[in-house]
Amino acid sequence: MMIIATASSLDGSSSATAATGNEAFYAEMMIQLANQIYTLTKPFTETIGKPFQNHFYEPTISQLDKISSSIGIDISQFVYMMFLFLNFPLALLFRKVIPNGTAKHLLSVVIGLFYCFFTFHWQTLHALFIALINYIWIVIFPNKSLGFFPLFSFLLGFTYLTLCHLHRMSTNYLGWTLDFTGLQMLITLKIISVTFNVYDGAKYKKLKSAMNDKAADNNNGTEMNESHIKNRMDRIPTPLEYFGFLFMPIPVLSGPIYEMKNYLDFVNGVNLNENIPTLNILKNIFFSMWNMLLFMMFGNLLGREQLVEYIYSPIAQNDSIFKKIFNTWLFILFVRVKYYIAWHLSESALLISGFKIQTMDYLKMELSSNLRDITTNWNISVSNWLKYYVYTRISNGQSWKSTLMTFVVSSLWHGLYPGYYLMWVSYALSLQFIGRLAHRKIRPYFLKDVRNVFSEQNSKISSIVYKILSYSVTQVVASYLLPPFVLLSLDDSLQFYRFTNWIGHFMFIPLYVVLTLIPTKREKKQHSA
Repeated sequence: MMIIATASSLDGSSSATAATGNEAFYAEMMIQLANQIYTLTKPFTETIGKPFQNHFYEPTISQLDKISSSIGIDISQFVYMMFLFLNFPLALLFRKVIPNGTAKHLLSVVIGLFYCFFTFHWQTLHALFIALINYIWIVIFPNKSLGFFPLFSFLLGFTYLTLCHLHRMSTNYLGWTLDFTGLQMLITLKIISVTFNVYDGAKYKKLKSAMNDKAADNNNGTEMNESHIKNRMDRIPTPLEYFGFLFMPIPVLSGPIYEMKNYLDFVNGVNLNENIPTLNILKNIFFSMWNMLLFMMFGNLLGREQLVEYIYSPIAQNDSIFKKIFNTWLFILFVRVKYYIAWHLSESALLISGFKIQTMDYLKMELSSNLRDITTNWNISVSNWLKYYVYTRISNGQSWKSTLMTFVVSSLWHGLYPGYYLMWVSYALSLQFIGRLAHRKIRPYFLKDVRNVFSEQNSKISSIVYKILSYSVTQVVASYLLPPFVLLSLDDSLQFYRFTNWIGHFMFIPLYVVLTLIPTKREKKQHSA
């Protein structure tokens, strides 16, 4: 669902296009606020980080810069990729050499902080600061079963993250270079999840005191669902566990997000991959290298800046709507490839270390035949986080409000550019009122077994026809909904809508009416012999 910002460091561009038109006042106000906060904190953070920067970072980065220049790669890309590949021997070290327990916690903290300080140097202190404040909150708050307990952590994390996003916008407006906000995004989700885990543990304990264990597990009349119960923590994690979880080195720069219980199982040698899943790892490495090749060939031709040029091009204005949508689909496709590179490498290293985790499903994502599959297969770990800690916490996930608020939180997590909000709100409304209605109304006319397209109960021809049609329609709709996420600015996003004659917006209500009028075909129940 979401794009992890650190992966964007693979794009060497650093455009800083100035805000114009309707965004001038909006951008200026945010920049002033961010600069005031940045000015207050800079002397303190630079003083602490200066020894590390002078005595280790600058000499080392100077040598790495020479190497990256000799092979024609930007230094930020080179450093980022260096750590992704270093994760492989590190994963074997975790699996084969380091004993379970305290030693693994210590290695996670030390190596993870080394990765962060080397990549972001003193700016890593932002992540440490908010993590420490949140841990103090977890320890000192008396009644951990109160809803305010995790809510404060949520507000704390997202407020600080918003300030970090403001700083990024003030120093690199519309830029895609590597900075500490990517780390901050990941740390924010992790500190919130830990607080919710402790809250769920306290709430579960309270329920158990009022009913038997089985009734509590079955969630009789409570607001806890299966994921809340499964991921709960019945105690406060120790500082070493907490910071080891936050800064475990393999996923610290690029993700994925994982649960505290998964991390503790990993450290204690519980519920791990018994054997290294060689085929999965080779498949991930193949997809990563394939996308790296695509990025090297087309990354500078089909990026954000090129998309902006295209939608403003006088010549392109005369293209047919089909050509405009197809070209936009190509731009969005090649924006994705840099994320595939990082995520597949990170997931492979985690699998080698023993973790059972999936970052994304490349083929399911690229062959998605409905809007829901795009969000659930894009960044699986963040999608799950939003599901467990936002969607199911609002009306127990049974209301359109849950869907809308989940997308709003996703937008806020990614940043403050208007394009994020235009995209996610439009996507949420399309998914809720068009996507699900189309799925319910149209699918039964093609398939007897609506749960599985290629079920034996469905004819092969109808399954193939439905898959091709649904894939084609989904890609067209997504190519209209997704560009503001890449374009970021309000002016450019509105220009894209003008460029496509607002066709998606004008079709929304008529399409909803037509789908509503289609008779609902009931699925025939299958009786087993």
